[in-house]
Amino acid sequence: MAMLVWFLHAQVSIVGLKWPSHVKCLENERQALLNFKQGLNDDFGMLSTWTNTDCCQWRGIQCNNQTGHVQMLLLRGSNLRGPLLSGSLPQILTGVVNLTILIHLQNMEYLDLSSNYFDGSQIPEHMGSFKSLRYLNLSYSGFSGTIPYELGNLSKLEFLDLSFNFRSEMPTGFGFLDLSGNYGIYGEIPSQLGNLSQLRYLDLQNTSLSGAIPFQVGNLPILHTLRLYGLFGLKMKDAKWLSSLSLLTTLDLSSNNLIYSHNLLQSISELIPNLRELSLAGCSLSDDNISTLFPSHSNFSTSLSILDLSDNMLTSSTFQLLLNYSLNLQELYLSHNNIVLSSPHYPNFPSLVILDLS
Repeated sequence: MAMLVWFLHAQVSIVGLKWPSHVKCLENERQALLNFKQGLNDDFGMLSTWTNTDCCQWRGIQCNNQTGHVQMLLLRGSNLRGPLLSGSLPQILTGVVNLTILIHLQNMEYLDLSSNYFDGSQIPEHMGSFKSLRYLNLSYSGFSGTIPYELGNLSKLEFLDLSFNFRSEMPTGFGFLDLSGNYGIYGEIPSQLGNLSQLRYLDLQNTSLSGAIPFQVGNLPILHTLRLYGLFGLKMKDAKWLSSLSLLTTLDLSSNNLIYSHNLLQSISELIPNLRELSLAGCSLSDDNISTLFPSHSNFSTSLSILDLSDNMLTSSTFQLLLNYSLNLQELYLSHNNIVLSSPHYPNFPSLVILDLS
């Protein structure tokens, strides 16, 4: 994700800035943006600057200083996912968005329309024609319908976030793939995802996918984050695949019943020395299962800083076991278990910042 840090930082601060430009925008691109605006409801004035002749001076637009081509269209809404600050107003666009109109922006590299409300809008097949696109974020925006497979034609795309919309099919071919919160995605996990050798981030949590994870050893070799929270009936055709993910640093399998998944737990155990975050909350785990994860002959990870084992069937025995392995933990979540401790002092947790035993 290091290569995406700039992107993620940029999307927080970029809306509202005016970018210096040495040339004016091209008229056909200006007209495309005005046509795009016509289909939207701008009740909060996000597009109030879209009036003068130079679209490079409009809010949310950045142009190439030499050619005048639009390179960025960043209109992320605000205040949709939390309480409003005192005296502040939401900043969102509504209506049915027509992305096909933007086809004239062939030099666009970054497109962020996240956290708006385009209820019923669809992602058109023509989105696969934006050959320069490197960053695409349409999350939390009410898109529906299917995800066009033409998105796989975006060979330069490095970041794709379509989370928390409602869709039924899945694209392939990216380094960052977040489809979380889309209960409209159902069926089995496509085995074709295993061919994405450059995939580094895979988030399928809170979807309606089921069946065995189809990946095999050699699939997804550079994956560093895997989130499969809440997949119904989670199992793996090849448990060795998981332990082969030598670069994995974040693993979330919460809300999956793993009490009888001995081979899977053994695979997770082999990953622990490299993991920074492990979440197995609500997995019906017992003390014996935890002993499989942390066998007495092994050394606890020097990198693991977050461990979530809440909402299982664990007792004080698990807590005592973790005392032998947990010198570097910063966050330990053990709430909603059967853990009763006699002392409030835990000298074996020198780095601990959060301990939840509620």
